[in-house]
Amino acid sequence: MGIKEQIAAGDLENLTFQGDVTDGHLVPGGLLGDQAAVDDIEVGIYVLEKDGTLISCNKTAIAAWGRTPEL
Repeated sequence: MGIKEQIAAGDLENLTFQGDVTDGHLVPGGLLGDQAAVDDIEVGIYVLEKDGTLISCNKTAIAAWGRTPEL
């Protein structure tokens, strides 16, 4: 099962984050760094800084919120 299928199935126990911290800010890598791939996932996904600042989300999350957040 690929990462996208794991997320869609709700199997989140074995997912690991890939990314870097640049100038004190999170920069998603791997699947989360590929906006087109994240937009293909049929569940809402959002990525937050540890202070709660939204840095990324997918189209499904935007549809659920009913608006496009300012990133």
